[in-house]
Amino acid sequence: MAGVPDGAAVRSLTVQYAIQPAAYLVVAVSFVTAGIGVLLLVETILNYGPLYRREAIAVALSTLPPAGGTMLWLLGVGPWPALNLAPVLFLPHVALDAYAFVGTHMFDTNPTTRRAAERSAFDRLASPLLVVDPGERVVDVNDRAVDLFDCGGGEASLPVTLDSLVGADLETLRERGEYESDVGDRVFAVSITPLTDPRDAVVGQLLVLYDITAERRQREQLTVLNRVLRHNLRNEMTVIQGRANLIEAPEGSPTGAHVETILGASARLLSISSKASDFDRLSERDLNHSVVDPEAVLDDLLADLRESHPAATVTTETDLPLPAVRTDRGYLSVVLSNLVENGIVHAPGNSPTVSVRARPVSDGRGVAFEVRDENPEIESTEIAAIRDGGETSLRHGSGIGLWIVAWCVRALDGDLEFTYDDGNVVRVTVPNVAESASPLEEADRPQARVQEPIDAATSNGD
Repeated sequence: MAGVPDGAAVRSLTVQYAIQPAAYLVVAVSFVTAGIGVLLLVETILNYGPLYRREAIAVALSTLPPAGGTMLWLLGVGPWPALNLAPVLFLPHVALDAYAFVGTHMFDTNPTTRRAAERSAFDRLASPLLVVDPGERVVDVNDRAVDLFDCGGGEASLPVTLDSLVGADLETLRERGEYESDVGDRVFAVSITPLTDPRDAVVGQLLVLYDITAERRQREQLTVLNRVLRHNLRNEMTVIQGRANLIEAPEGSPTGAHVETILGASARLLSISSKASDFDRLSERDLNHSVVDPEAVLDDLLADLRESHPAATVTTETDLPLPAVRTDRGYLSVVLSNLVENGIVHAPGNSPTVSVRARPVSDGRGVAFEVRDENPEIESTEIAAIRDGGETSLRHGSGIGLWIVAWCVRALDGDLEFTYDDGNVVRVTVPNVAESASPLEEADRPQARVQEPIDAATSNGD
């Protein structure tokens, strides 16, 4: 009968309509699966930083062309609704995947190598290390931390709260800066570093505990020894010197010679104690940078020497124009006074001569001071000890004066040089700590200035 489909046609239409929902289901599942994969790739890009970032972006983008062609065909839109462009659009899909998997070095290296190296460095770090999450729970530790906190279970016993493991919360540790362990009475300095993801969001804290037990004990010992030098030694030597002055002995007699020896030794020890105390008080304060006139510093130095060494001959000379220098005047004064006094007290005769010359450095950002004497050359072992920053039983200095000079110059970020030219020449370069330091007005100064010599008597000291 016309218009009535035969049995074969009816079966064909039935199969077509039965298959169509299944096809939509297959396409939907494929799209959902691809979408989940793309989301995982996006998460990888966000969380793992530059590691395989280009490859992940290429793979994520490769799903877009065939997916777009399939959607156009299913929705029946576009200039050719019946034409499925998905097979053609698989070409850019393949090209992007080929770039990601073949065109880069994605498979040239094993990603576990980097992870293993990070884990190995984490475990082999000599200091205890803890990883704390935003909830202040310890989520990871290295082997040193397991030993310190007696974590028998290691990672298996984690996570635990930081307070229960260390006995203090994160803020308390940050304020204290130290952690005292009951195991061996050890003291640790605490370093806290934020852990951030590629988006700079804080995802935890890294705690590193540095063992400072030896340094703490050494500091306590040095504090006691310093107090002894500053107080007990000075007081006892003052008593010895006073009693020796009371001894009456004929001039030239053995007793008189012994008294002079006692007075000389006590004066040298008192000088050492006084210098140590002065430097200790100076180093206890922060550096005080200000614009300093080098000529004014030299004038004050000469005024002090007139009182302490009235028989010495000390001259000062400046090369003009001499700029002001932004530095710590107290440290600079200690440097120059110790160098000049060293030249005076170690002179072989009774009429020591020392000269101080100041001139600008070549780059104009500081001032160089040269202290010259006429004494025998300073022992090379003493200079070597100062340059190396330590003393040994076979190589040691004769006093504390040059050490104080070296410490002060180091604090000023300057340079210290020793040479010999018919006398010791010590050159100290003091830099400008700020380029904006304004020089003093020098229009009225003469082109050169040589200070009149002062007379001084040699005294015992360092």
